[in-house]
Amino acid sequence: MDRFLSKVVFGAIFAAMVQYIGAQTVYNVGDGLGWEIPPNSSVSYTNWAAGKTFMVGDILVFNFITGQHDFLRVPKASYDACSDANAIGSAITTGPANVTLVSAGEHYYICTFGSHCQMGQKLAITVSGTPGPNPPTSSPPNIPVTPAPTSAQPDACAPTPSSTPNTAMVQYIGAQTVHIVGDSVGWDIPPNSSVSYANWVSGKTFMVGDILVFNFMTNQHDLLQVPKSSYDACSDDNAIGSAITTGPANVTLDSAGEHYYICTFGSHCQMGQKLAITVSGTPGANPPTSSPPTTPTTPSPTSTQPDACAPTPSSTPNAGRPPASATSPAGTPPPPYDSSSMSVFASFLPVLLSIGAALLI
Repeated sequence: MDRFLSKVVFGAIFAAMVQYIGAQTVYNVGDGLGWEIPPNSSVSYTNWAAGKTFMVGDILVFNFITGQHDFLRVPKASYDACSDANAIGSAITTGPANVTLVSAGEHYYICTFGSHCQMGQKLAITVSGTPGPNPPTSSPPNIPVTPAPTSAQPDACAPTPSSTPNTAMVQYIGAQTVHIVGDSVGWDIPPNSSVSYANWVSGKTFMVGDILVFNFMTNQHDLLQVPKSSYDACSDDNAIGSAITTGPANVTLDSAGEHYYICTFGSHCQMGQKLAITVSGTPGANPPTSSPPTTPTTPSPTSTQPDACAPTPSSTPNAGRPPASATSPAGTPPPPYDSSSMSVFASFLPVLLSIGAALLI
C-alpha cells in the first residue's frame, strides 16, 4: 500500500511540474514592431495574435518608449469604444513593461495616448487556463495524505525526507526573471557611455533560468554569444552557437558563469553594442542541473523499524509557485518560462527520476 501511495504522490508532483513548466511562454507584443501605432492593417495586433495560444502564466512584453505610449487593460465595451472607462487596474506608463496573464478569459489592452487606440494600437487576446488542468498557483496539487499510524505502522515510522530535492526545484523555478536588455534603448549602439550595457548590468542579479530579451530590428543588428577573448576583441571567433539575426529574440540563461554577447554588424561591437554578465546558478542552494541533489537514504529495517516503515510522502514539497501580480515593471515579472522552458524541464528530469526512485524504495 505504501508503494502504491508513493507512486500516486510522485505522479501528482511530476504532472504538476510538467503542466507548470510547459505552459509558460514569453510573447513580444507586435514582435519587431513593438507596442506602437500599426503602420497599416496588415500588421495589426489582431493579425499578430491570430494563431497564437495564450495560457495562464504566459508573459506579454510591451515594448514602447516612455512618454510616447502607455497601455491599459479594459473591459470589452471600453476596448470597442477606445475608452478608459471601467479600467482594470492603472495604466502602465513606463516602457518596456511585462504583464503576466494570471486569469483565463478575454483580455483587452489599449493605448490611451491621443487617438492611438482608434488608429489600431489595441490588443485583444483569449487566455486559456489549462494545458490540461490549471497550472499550479498558490495552492499545491491534491496529494493523498499518509494514513494515520496503526498497529502495522507504529509511531516510529515517521516520514523520511526523501522528497527534499523538490524544494530546490521550487526555489529554482521561483528565481526566474525576464530582463529587457538595455531597457528602453533595446539592443542597439549605445548613444553614449552613460547608457552603456555595463551600466545597465550594474546591480542586477542574473540566475540560471532567467530570460534575456534582446529588442532589435531585423537586418539592422544581430546577436552572438562568444568567449571572453572574442568579446574583448569584438570578434566572432570561436562563437558559441550561431548568430541570432531575427529580432526581438529571447535567450534563456541555461548555465552559470560568464556570458558574453556582441553584435557582429560592422563596428557596432567596437561602438559599445556588447554585453557581459555573470550568471549565478543559485537562488540559495545550487539549482538542480544534470546531477540530482543527494537524497537521504532510508535506514535499514531494524527491530524498531520494520520493513513496513517505507518513506512516506506526507510532505508537500511542490507547493506550486507563489501568486503573481498582474503587471510588473520590466525585469521583475513573476516567475515565468518562455518557449524554451522545455529545455529547463529537461534539466529537471534526472531529479524527478531520482525522486521517483527514492519514493518507490
